[in-house]
Amino acid sequence: MIVNFPTYTNNLGHVIDGGADDIFRNGRTVASFLQKINQEIKNNGSTEKLVVIGPSMGGQITRYALAYMEKKQQETNNVIWNHNTRLWVSMDSPHQGASIPLATQGDLYFLGELLGKNEAKSKYRDVINSKAARQMLLTIAGAGSNFYNTDHDIYNQELIASGVANSNGYPVQNGIRKIAIANGSMSGAKSVNPSEKFYEIVALAKLRSVLTFGIRFAKVPVFRINNWFMPDKNATSMLLQNYSKKPEAAISWNITNNLGMGSLDAVPGGSFNAANDLKTEVYNTLKGTNALSFPIFIPLLWSGERLEVEQRIPNNIDITIAPQAFIPTHSALDTNGFSDWYQPIDKNLVCTNQTPFDSFYGENTNMGHITFTDKMVDWLLKELGDSTHPPIPQHPSFPVQSIALTGASMICLDVNSIYQFTDICKVPSAVTWSVSPNIQIVSSNSYGLTIKGFSSGDGTITAIFQNGLTVTKTIWVGVPQFNEFTFGSLGSTQSLCIASANDYSYSIPELNSTDEIISNFSGLTSTEILVATNWEWQKLNGLIILNGTKNSRNVCTIGAGQTSVSVRAKNACGWSNWVELPFEITELPLSWRQSQSIFTIYPNPSTDFVNIKLRDQNLKPKTNS
Repeated sequence: MIVNFPTYTNNLGHVIDGGADDIFRNGRTVASFLQKINQEIKNNGSTEKLVVIGPSMGGQITRYALAYMEKKQQETNNVIWNHNTRLWVSMDSPHQGASIPLATQGDLYFLGELLGKNEAKSKYRDVINSKAARQMLLTIAGAGSNFYNTDHDIYNQELIASGVANSNGYPVQNGIRKIAIANGSMSGAKSVNPSEKFYEIVALAKLRSVLTFGIRFAKVPVFRINNWFMPDKNATSMLLQNYSKKPEAAISWNITNNLGMGSLDAVPGGSFNAANDLKTEVYNTLKGTNALSFPIFIPLLWSGERLEVEQRIPNNIDITIAPQAFIPTHSALDTNGFSDWYQPIDKNLVCTNQTPFDSFYGENTNMGHITFTDKMVDWLLKELGDSTHPPIPQHPSFPVQSIALTGASMICLDVNSIYQFTDICKVPSAVTWSVSPNIQIVSSNSYGLTIKGFSSGDGTITAIFQNGLTVTKTIWVGVPQFNEFTFGSLGSTQSLCIASANDYSYSIPELNSTDEIISNFSGLTSTEILVATNWEWQKLNGLIILNGTKNSRNVCTIGAGQTSVSVRAKNACGWSNWVELPFEITELPLSWRQSQSIFTIYPNPSTDFVNIKLRDQNLKPKTNS
């Protein structure tokens, strides 16, 4: 069943917008509806229990309704107040408050209250300042300079007191399970930056004069909106600077943010892009406004009929303003013990007693308010169950960092190594383990395992949690493994060579333009790569000399013939196998060497195009100027 609160006329003749009405009044209405449903269940002889889902403000209404019923049952000992609910789902609901950018609220105030625009006035009075909005919004813009909304504090105190003792206004009796879903990022991702200017629009009237025979000679701004996001905590910055020629009005607001949570626009959260909606409405209104609505009373001057509208930030009306937090993630989960609302939620809040919920769900990214993803739906459906699948309580779902799984980044062959989650509150549940084919599990438990490797290469350890989340840690197993040979950049040749490189050609094309060979291995740490004694090079015969250090060598050619270089690398587990790079050296004809002494020809040999470059630019022929 879906419960909505329509607009209606009460018995006093007042028109009430049910969706924006007092949350407590709506909550009591829901309580009476639950009583009706439960009576029907009883009359039908069923033992079915209810599942109550409250999206957005519905989470506040249903929270109050269920807690209110529990308190009434405790006070009256009357079973009619038993809510008979097994599961309550709070869907991105503002348990610690919601936010609409103060600058956007200020624009509605400016347009509606100061300029008399009826649509803006209705939104400012009936939406921003509705009873329900004043109960949920943490800040509200208006004529005063103090934007903090004390009505929210009053509401929150009453909500906390609405349930049984020590419940903090949450339903806790009759076996009810409480779960929450957040649409905001759990990893601390921000969509906007504090104090960032996000909106600017200017309308200009084109001035004409009898002295210029009615030809336009200037443009004068007659309307302007400038908006900034809320500054960070303990910071001060502008919020808006708005101006109108007719009616004449101007406001300029700045704010010092004394809220410990941070910039309410920038904290991670489920978004509702009120700023972008207003941007589109203002632009369309100005484009359809006659410039004569902004009369300019200067002798011999008048304005043209059409306004010139400049959408400056963003610089195109079709560009969407970045979405702002509407329901902060920490508010949706009603967290405690965090320094601010930027902090990632990378732990099991149930385990650490930092949420009143029995389980919760969130993802890495910020998404639109009341958005469902496939993974979210799968998690929720398991909680709900159906006629053929009993409900399965799900452990919390949050981003688990691979660093939470402790253990070495490299293991040697046939040596036991231990990996474990040392802080069980950093994971949602006990673990099922999986490893890559080159690793063997020696033993395991719910939060750790002992492994050993039996072949060298990349290895993985994967922790699989009850709710389907996985965390994979990649490690190196055994000695280094060869990847490839690469070569130095064009012209990177050494100077201490017995014979000239121009006298020979190589079967490896790259060696005709550079004499540097670079070996690339996996399985060495960044420190091990830089240790010269971790590298050994060999040559096949005396046709070449090798110079260099670490993983690269320069080849100096002595004579023609078949030769090769070999290399191996060492890490903490030992030496790799030798890897050989064979190639043939061919002595070039005298005529070729003479041309090579003047020109560089590369690549050589080639099956396609070749490049010819003058070695000494001083030999370049002079041209007549």
